[in-house]
Amino acid sequence: MNRKRLHLLTKAIVVAASIGMVTCADAEILTGLTYTGAGSGNLFTIDSSAPGTLITSIGISGAGGEAFVGIDYFGTTLYGVSAGGKLWTLDPTTAAATLLGTFGRTLNGTYLGMDATSAGIRIVSDADI
Repeated sequence: MNRKRLHLLTKAIVVAASIGMVTCADAEILTGLTYTGAGSGNLFTIDSSAPGTLITSIGISGAGGEAFVGIDYFGTTLYGVSAGGKLWTLDPTTAAATLLGTFGRTLNGTYLGMDATSAGIRIVSDADI
């Protein structure tokens, strides 16, 4: 792309943005997980348009102190995985945990992540690298 065309494209983008033709993605309420080393942890929510402002923070209940290491939504259901190798559903409003089953082994690693899809649950860890 030559310099003149690049300059014209830049001008067009600036004009489009100034008259509202370019918009940002819609804000979303995001759910996260914190763990401080005691109990099961907390579910928290933030608005993506104001990520520095905490909307809610609720202690997870009903898990008998199992430390949650990952969460993910599949559809409207929030799933959680605990360090003890258990799969849970979590109520995003009350943070109540309901046990679904176990993986049959304790999860290994310091940093873990979870991905829930129609193909199943995938768990990754820094220990697996």
